[in-house]
Amino acid sequence: MGAGSSTDPENPAPTIQRPEIDISVSSSLQLTSFSKLNRNTLLREAAQNGKWEEAASLLDEDFGSDSGKMEQIAAGSAADPENPPPTTESPEIDESAYSSQPSQNQNVDHSTSGNKDLYHHPKYSILRKAALNGVWEEAENLLDEDPLILAAVITDGDETALHVATGAGQTLFVTEIIQRMEPEYLEMRDGNENTALTIAAIAGNIEIATVLLEKNPELLKIRDSKGMTPLHLAVLLGKNEMAMFLYHISPSGYLTFEDRTELFFQSIKSDLYDFALKLLEHTSVLAVIRDGNEDTALHVLARKPSSIFS
Repeated sequence: MGAGSSTDPENPAPTIQRPEIDISVSSSLQLTSFSKLNRNTLLREAAQNGKWEEAASLLDEDFGSDSGKMEQIAAGSAADPENPPPTTESPEIDESAYSSQPSQNQNVDHSTSGNKDLYHHPKYSILRKAALNGVWEEAENLLDEDPLILAAVITDGDETALHVATGAGQTLFVTEIIQRMEPEYLEMRDGNENTALTIAAIAGNIEIATVLLEKNPELLKIRDSKGMTPLHLAVLLGKNEMAMFLYHISPSGYLTFEDRTELFFQSIKSDLYDFALKLLEHTSVLAVIRDGNEDTALHVLARKPSSIFS
């Protein structure tokens, strides 16, 4: 129009009176135009932020009350209807892998029993309580169902059912469970490098020690992390009857001269005089031998309170 009026000055273009514009309507039109340009973004943000009334209002203007489209927009697929984003196939999830309490009938991978998460497996819990309380029938049912649990570590101290039952003094349980074991199974150690015999020696339980040694005599020779045999520990802890028992059944040549020397001085310190005399009967030179402090047995005895001899 501006170009036309300058071209023909004598015939200017008629003046057109512009109508008054309702500003509120103009704002509405601007909002509508803006909404159309950005509708997908607004709808997606409204749906994702849970502003369903706002989203529904926008949908009514363009799509009507189609709730299905609102769900698509919330998912982001309505951003470009002709070019929807590629669908991604969700991997299948093995829900059993996330179960905090596996089924009691589920087989346990005992090779990973060092994992502390497995100590709470129902089978381990039942077996642990049965061993602690000496309830063989419960343990028997579990072992019939899953024989591998026989050698499973069932405590955070790396103990098996045999270790637990021995420590609890459950002689009948120990007697029954080792009937199902190969002799070498009795040599399994706990977290402190103790075998079941070592635990029995510490507790002074001769009955359980007898049962274990009848199954595997080699247990006498197994030393703990400090190089001590079950006999050493019995003497160290002052278990006189256990010390005498283990010494009498010890095979010839089982104890080295160094072992005998250590046992002799320790027996005096632990007030196991009968045991010390027994050692002297077989190794008389111990009477004059000196310990690491250059003391003989007489020196050690001289420092004892006189009340022990009364």
